[in-house]
Amino acid sequence: METEAVTKRNTQRQNVKSSSTVCHLDEMHLDGLPSELQNQSLVLDVVSRGLAILFLLAGLPLMICIAIYSWLTCSGPVLYKGYRLGKGKRQFTMYKFRTLPVGHDKTMGASIVGRKHHSIPPFYWFLRETRLDELPQLFNVVRGDMLLVGPRPLRPEVYMRYCGGIVDFDRRFWGKPGLIGVSQLLTPSNTPKRIRARLDNLFQEKRNGAKHTFALVAYTIFLVFRKVMVKGVYAYLRNIVRERILHKEKDRRFYERVPQTRTFTVFEERTNPSRSRRHVGVVLDINETTMRMYSNMPLHEQIPCITLKTLCMRHGREKTKTAHCAVDALRGIKSDEKRFIFCYIVDYNPLTPFSQYIVDKYILRKSMAG
Repeated sequence: METEAVTKRNTQRQNVKSSSTVCHLDEMHLDGLPSELQNQSLVLDVVSRGLAILFLLAGLPLMICIAIYSWLTCSGPVLYKGYRLGKGKRQFTMYKFRTLPVGHDKTMGASIVGRKHHSIPPFYWFLRETRLDELPQLFNVVRGDMLLVGPRPLRPEVYMRYCGGIVDFDRRFWGKPGLIGVSQLLTPSNTPKRIRARLDNLFQEKRNGAKHTFALVAYTIFLVFRKVMVKGVYAYLRNIVRERILHKEKDRRFYERVPQTRTFTVFEERTNPSRSRRHVGVVLDINETTMRMYSNMPLHEQIPCITLKTLCMRHGREKTKTAHCAVDALRGIKSDEKRFIFCYIVDYNPLTPFSQYIVDKYILRKSMAG
């Protein structure tokens, strides 16, 4: 029986080829939903369509500019069209500005695009990080496929690979997906689906109403504007100052270094098979692959793993978040800090998806809300 079940699951996964082909999933029957939930969905649908029309009219010049630039700088269609799961697991065509090369979704399969995908030019990373690439989904809201606020729509192959065994995950299909997702605002893009599902379900239970739609839309506009200013305007002005005033080279780093003030490292170094020494270091800055840290004790290159700890405020109390990472490489450089004798460049890699989430959320601060 177990062999048959495994064979059946493998067959289902092989049938999922890409987001450009329809995946046949069993649709949910929603006839038994409470009447108050259906009435609330109707109100939200009317509110969402009305606001979407206003945003389309206001954002049309910006969308035209993005479309023209994309048409001039990349080959293929300006808009990407892909299948997503909507209410009751019914599939619909979702639109967004194309940020990946044509055909990339076929090779990507059910994987999630992260910052380590080097094939994406800087302008299209800017669109992804500021969420401006999702503006065409306003047409989906006007058509009735989506709401303004709700769980983000999933690719069928992502649902089948990562989400099938998560408790209460299918509750998101009781209503329409949203252009703005609560979990999308509060967590990084590669957060484990279990954590995102819990946030989305919590919002649907307690705060899913018209007034919360208005509040979240206003908050999202603020976050997008802040992201555009930081990632676009500030970065552009910083490069102008570096080149024309300081006469330095333009900053061409692919990864952005994030300064740290409350992050430190803990690792153990074995002096012999029965004894070990514990080291504590201070992280100066960090990006997705590398960190720069200070220490008053010399380190050896054979250290296999390192523990990152960062202090953050949660519900008015200071909490410590911990991530366990493998050390891919370690090299020493000259220390420019008087308090510390040694300085090291450490190439790291989180050991588990949860450690990756801690790094992205609390150390790199990659969520829209920071």
